[in-house]
Amino acid sequence: MTIDFHAHFPRGGSFSQLVELLPQARIDRICLCSAGAVFGHASNEEILRGAGQHPREIVPFALFELGSDGPERVDEYARAGFRAFKITNPRAPYDSPEYFPVYERMEAL
Repeated sequence: MTIDFHAHFPRGGSFSQLVELLPQARIDRICLCSAGAVFGHASNEEILRGAGQHPREIVPFALFELGSDGPERVDEYARAGFRAFKITNPRAPYDSPEYFPVYERMEAL
């Protein structure tokens, strides 16, 4: 099985068209994550909707904002159906103790 582990998707794009093109690239599954609206990428909600339409091919990753999102947000994303998290641009170093509760929740799930 071939998995594209990190891909973004344009806001307003067609998930069906993406899934149709995967075999040409010899990709069985694709992990989609948002990079935020600033970059014109699909939102967390759009990614989750696309994964709901194509659960076999699309694995939804939630964009998680360290320093803004707290540990409870990890649980909310997991309950919504996200399978993993993308973390970028933390407000402090990644190894800052203030983030340990978030990492612990992610590890537990």
